[in-house]
Amino acid sequence: ITISNSYGVVIPRQGLQANQATLQVSTDNQGAPVQWRPLLTSPPVSPVGSFGISDVQFTNPYAGNFTDLKIRFAVFGAVLFPGDIIKLRLPDFTGEMISIQNEGTLSSPVNAVRTVTWHPDTEEIIISMA
Repeated sequence: ITISNSYGVVIPRQGLQANQATLQVSTDNQGAPVQWRPLLTSPPVSPVGSFGISDVQFTNPYAGNFTDLKIRFAVFGAVLFPGDIIKLRLPDFTGEMISIQNEGTLSSPVNAVRTVTWHPDTEEIIISMA
């Protein structure tokens, strides 16, 4: 059975865990009635405002060496607006403070990010959305 989203069923904003026990099924069949029981399988669903994708890759993945960072993220159920901030904590990473203005090469879509700043004192990369 497939029920179209046009009928307006909405997944809870807090998301769902895999095989969430509160999702249940029953039947009133006279020959084989079944009381409410959890569905055997159901997929996890990320809550509104959670990261569906978040990862970092290093071009030179060797301890103590300089490296490029490739950071990917996607926020589920929310739109990032100009001025919104994404923080990435990188404990024990070192380097001088630097702030990079996006000139069309920092992000995809091209102008989604305004600045990326590395703060060695807090061990954080601050990404400011454009």
